[in-house]
Amino acid sequence: MNCIILANGEIKDYQQYKYLFTGKEIIICADGGVNHTPGLGIIPQLVIGDMDSASPKILEQLELKGAQIMRYPRDKDQMDTELAIAQGISQGATSLTFLGCTGDRLDHTLAAIHLLVPLALKGLEVKIISDSHFITVITPKAPATYKGHPGDIVSLLPLTSMVKGITSRGLRWPLQNSALELGKPYAVSNEITEGEVYVSICHGVLLFISIKCEVMSNGQ
Repeated sequence: MNCIILANGEIKDYQQYKYLFTGKEIIICADGGVNHTPGLGIIPQLVIGDMDSASPKILEQLELKGAQIMRYPRDKDQMDTELAIAQGISQGATSLTFLGCTGDRLDHTLAAIHLLVPLALKGLEVKIISDSHFITVITPKAPATYKGHPGDIVSLLPLTSMVKGITSRGLRWPLQNSALELGKPYAVSNEITEGEVYVSICHGVLLFISIKCEVMSNGQ
């Protein structure tokens, strides 16, 4: 079962996300993620966090429509997104899709990426989707298959000191049993040549980032 977790980062084009909501997934808002629910036209099963960035009006409306609200103190040792992850897993999620995890807060974006690593190592399918980016984590037991468009950018970055046995298909500069180490990011700015990209590794943890080609052509 997929769990969609909404955070309070940047979402501009709500329309492009609506295909994700089929009515069969768990929807959890991490605090201010509720601010995106009117634009997406959804009612989450759960809103969780300290509610320091959630719109009180939207919270009230969602509660009246049946959403469960779990309030936590602001002084806590977990991010609101971590709390949402724990709830999703407790409800049987085997994959997690994160929306609203990118934007002006680089620290929050990096923290969200860090949260993906232990989940991926446990065998859960994880991905962050934004208006312009697709982000996932690759482990030896979990290769990545991504359907993009020719010209889209793909960057691969190590999340461990060394990543070995990197093999890719569908990229302009393919990798074959290659290695990446921290501090030598030579596998950035590759390009998709076919509709589908496949990347696998034998050792370590690898970050996969795809950027839509129109973003690059606009100079963003």
